[in-house]
Amino acid sequence: MIAKRPHIRSSVRRPDSEQLILLSLVSFASTVIITRLFLELTGYPQLGNSELHIAHVLWGGLLLFIAALLPLIFLNQWVFTLTAIFGGVGVGLFIDEVGKFITQTNNYFYPPAAPIIYGFFLLTVLVYFQIRRNPRTTSPRVRMYYALHTMAEVLDNDLDANEERTLTTDLTWVAQQVQDPQLAQMARAILEYIQSDQTVVVDRQPTVFERVKYTVLKFLDGLFTKRITRIVLVVMLGIMSLAAIVEVVYLLVFRFGLNIHIPIPLFLTLGEYSAQFHIRWFLYRVALQAAIGILSLIGLVLIFRGDEKHGLFWAQVSLIISLTGLNLIVFYIDQFSAVINTFYQFAIVLLISSYRRRFLVNQSKDRPLISLEKSHPD
Repeated sequence: MIAKRPHIRSSVRRPDSEQLILLSLVSFASTVIITRLFLELTGYPQLGNSELHIAHVLWGGLLLFIAALLPLIFLNQWVFTLTAIFGGVGVGLFIDEVGKFITQTNNYFYPPAAPIIYGFFLLTVLVYFQIRRNPRTTSPRVRMYYALHTMAEVLDNDLDANEERTLTTDLTWVAQQVQDPQLAQMARAILEYIQSDQTVVVDRQPTVFERVKYTVLKFLDGLFTKRITRIVLVVMLGIMSLAAIVEVVYLLVFRFGLNIHIPIPLFLTLGEYSAQFHIRWFLYRVALQAAIGILSLIGLVLIFRGDEKHGLFWAQVSLIISLTGLNLIVFYIDQFSAVINTFYQFAIVLLISSYRRRFLVNQSKDRPLISLEKSHPD
């Protein structure tokens, strides 16, 4: 007698979703930056003739279509890597011309275009951090999905030792779950095959890139001790705080026309303030800039005094205000001159995240700066 079981339609997150989204995110950001830089350096050339203009939005749409077709046609795991790259590049080429889509005059340089692109990028970053922060759910069904995902390496004769351990761990865990005897029986059958002599485990030698990556990460892991990491963090927050305060002074002096000479560091995103922008946005920018300078200064002082928990909190608050509020205004006024400052702030975010993970959450000085092995739920 065949027992009827209810359909299960709940989604299962891919075990490599974090890496794929990061790859797509990097492809997206790189495409926008490279495209803008290329057009600026070459004088904004056009592909076409007196009648036709083949804009790069068309190439973006083509890549997005290819990215959508690939996983519909092929089952191989490498397809998802190509999909992430093509999707990121396609979105970058597409959204780079958003100014033409939202204006009657097809204005590529429409001021709100830059903050729209940045806002879209920021939403993608938030999705990435949300996936990175939330642990994957663990259930017999989910772990069997993970096991079957890894089984693709067996079919491709590409199962290495790490993947074999991951696969064995998943199958062993599912086989021990008595609440789902059908899945447990399936897991035991597959596990028996994996542990037999029929399974070929590839002795994969690291590539040159992997060896260089391992060497660099090992060096950084030894270099960035807790003390060194804290010093670097304090210095970076100090630069950020000083830059914010100096920029506030500069903006006020520039706005009110005081005849005072102030040297402007290269890392500031000052741009050219124009009278076309309403005074309200100018005041918003000054207020946010001042708040960021004060909060980041409070954070670095607390970290320097040893109160790392509260110091990191206020540093993160200042970064959140800057990344989600101030930068939208700066991109609107200064356009893409704000890119360098934005990357600098994201670097501080990653450093804070690494510091918290290594030295506060785990209370260990020996935790690696970057994990060199593939992570997988136990």
